[in-house]
Amino acid sequence: REAASAVIFNGDAAYLQGSREWVRRFREHLGPVPFYLAAGAGSGLREAQEVTAEHWRDTHVKSCRGEIGVSSVCSHRGVGLLLSGSGDEAACQGGAAARRGFFEEALGEFATGGVQWPVCVFAFHSNAGREGWDDYDLCLRRGALIVSSHDGPFARTQEVDRLTSAEPHLHVSRDVASHSGSRGAALLRDGHSVLVFTGGGGSGHG
Repeated sequence: REAASAVIFNGDAAYLQGSREWVRRFREHLGPVPFYLAAGAGSGLREAQEVTAEHWRDTHVKSCRGEIGVSSVCSHRGVGLLLSGSGDEAACQGGAAARRGFFEEALGEFATGGVQWPVCVFAFHSNAGREGWDDYDLCLRRGALIVSSHDGPFARTQEVDRLTSAEPHLHVSRDVASHSGSRGAALLRDGHSVLVFTGGGGSGHG
C-alpha cells in the first residue's frame, strides 16, 4: 500500500489475470487502482483480455486503445505506455510491419501529446529475433524508457544510445555509477534510453 496509482504487468502475468479470483484479491489489496497488461499468453490470452477489459470498465480506464496483451497504448497521469507482447509472433496479428506501424504512431502521439514519460513495456526480450531489437531501437530513438521481461534475473543497462541485433547489442553513452545522484543519472531523451529486464536479481548490464 504505497499509494500506487497504477500497476503494469508483463511477462507471464496474463496467466494470473485469467482468474477472476486473482482480480478479486488484487482489488482487495489495491482497491480501484487500474492495471495494464503486456503479455503473450497463448491460449490464455483471450480470457486475460476479457478480465482486463472488465477491470478497465470498473476502474473507468478510458485512455487505452489497441489489442490488450498484444499491442496496445495507454496514458496514465503523464505516463505514456506502449504495451506489447511482441516476442509472441503467433499472437501479433498482422505481423511485424503492422506492429511497427502501431508503435511508430503511438510514440509519435506521445511526442506531440504532452506525455512526460514515454515507456515501452515488452513481454519478451530482444533475443526473440532481430525484430525485437528493432522495436527496442524505435523506443530508444523516441527517448522512451524500455522495460522488458523473459530474460531471467533483473538487470538494467547504463544510459545507451544504440540498440542493435548485432553484437555487442548496445552502446553505453553514459556510465551511471552507483550512488551518483541526479547529476550522474541517465537522461532519457530522443536517441537515449535505459533498458530494464524484469525478474529477481540485481546486476547491471553494460
